[in-house]
Amino acid sequence: MSNDNDKQSLIHKGEKGYSRSEAHSITYTWEIDQISSFIQSAREEEKMVDIDSPKFSTGAKIKDSWYLILRIQKDNDGSKNKSWISIYVYSNNENREVRTKFLLFFLNKKKEEILIKFKVYNQSLDQYANTLFNNSNLGKGYTEFVKIDELLKKKDEFLQNDTLTVGVHLIVYDEYVAISHPINPLKASIRKLSDDFEDLLAAKKKCDVKIQVGKVIFDAHKLVLITRSCVFDAMFSHNMEENKKNEITISDVDPEVFKKVLDYIYTDKVDDLDTFAEELLEVSDKYQLLALKEICEDSLSKSLSVENSIRILILADRHNAKGLVEFTKNYIVVKLASLKDTEEYKALEESHPALFLALLKEYVDRYIYTDEVEDLDIFAERLLEASDKYQLQGLQEICEDFLAKTISIENAIRILILADRHNATRLKKGVINYVANNLVKFKNTEELKALEETQLLLFVAVLKKYSIE
Repeated sequence: MSNDNDKQSLIHKGEKGYSRSEAHSITYTWEIDQISSFIQSAREEEKMVDIDSPKFSTGAKIKDSWYLILRIQKDNDGSKNKSWISIYVYSNNENREVRTKFLLFFLNKKKEEILIKFKVYNQSLDQYANTLFNNSNLGKGYTEFVKIDELLKKKDEFLQNDTLTVGVHLIVYDEYVAISHPINPLKASIRKLSDDFEDLLAAKKKCDVKIQVGKVIFDAHKLVLITRSCVFDAMFSHNMEENKKNEITISDVDPEVFKKVLDYIYTDKVDDLDTFAEELLEVSDKYQLLALKEICEDSLSKSLSVENSIRILILADRHNAKGLVEFTKNYIVVKLASLKDTEEYKALEESHPALFLALLKEYVDRYIYTDEVEDLDIFAERLLEASDKYQLQGLQEICEDFLAKTISIENAIRILILADRHNATRLKKGVINYVANNLVKFKNTEELKALEETQLLLFVAVLKKYSIE
């Protein structure tokens, strides 16, 4: 233990760093006159028809440039119908990565903004879309922006002199700038309060409570425990056994881990944090040591890997570590191609269906804002289920088209049942045709026998198609 002679003065230099990103915003409106004539002529064209807006900029330091595209294209149902006006934001920034938020709208005759809203998980999504533009050839926006028939039917409400006005609220972020500022030199005692508390714990001075963890007994001070943890506060502030006997028994924590927790309570420091981060997260949640919980979340977020990400997601969810849950979900989505064949990922849906659904929602949300889905080969069947459940017609059509291209002897019966269950009419028809055309190959398979036993109507539909062929 140190004594008074150890106390000395020194000149202490401090420095503080910052990373700053400035935001620039613009509300841009674009008037398109003679819209009825444009719609009529575009519908008569075989190919899609675009109109580009003039270029505009937020005035950001990166000298950003943007434009809107209004598009009329064929519906995704395979017909020649053109039912929707599509609207997209396009980057004119030479394939440079630009971080943005945007919200698209159109104006009615009263100049009121009409926002495009979607329903997902019973929540209305009309907030800004956060997105990263990194390809000037790829727009972000809505394929189903305004239904043409509804727009023309309500032209007295939405069109001023046959003019459609669309717009975007756009926020563009500059690149981060690193800044360091020196802190004025000051005289400080080399001794810290945490040093004194560390000595207090080590010397067991005037300890008034014993904590038994396994076979190890720790001496501590009620006042320190009460001050640092509301759980310990509750133990010692009521007529509880721990308060009467001045003893606490903890049976579900390893003594080595609890020693680190106790050290943190007294000193705000943890040795070997990265090694024990998972165990410390559990204990910090149990005893509501919120600052310790935060640094454990930070440590675990930096150590994520294909091997541990599912385990950490489950751990974070169990202990309500919301920041770590979101970070880990994003990591898993990015690494899904590497994760999809692991036993941990395969077991996730059955053991933790809510977490599996949360990962699925990441894909649903991505489709809503970008009309694109990555790694469709991994999630197509699950996304088809979700698109039916949440009435995302465009997403359902994408999944149907993709699955139709992947039909094989091995998966056809499964996809047929899936398509029937989720009202995927086009896909169902395609699979029935495939099975009927290849019925000889299916003749003695267990899948076809099971179809006859469990899905008789589908089995009959296949035979009927086969007899026609």
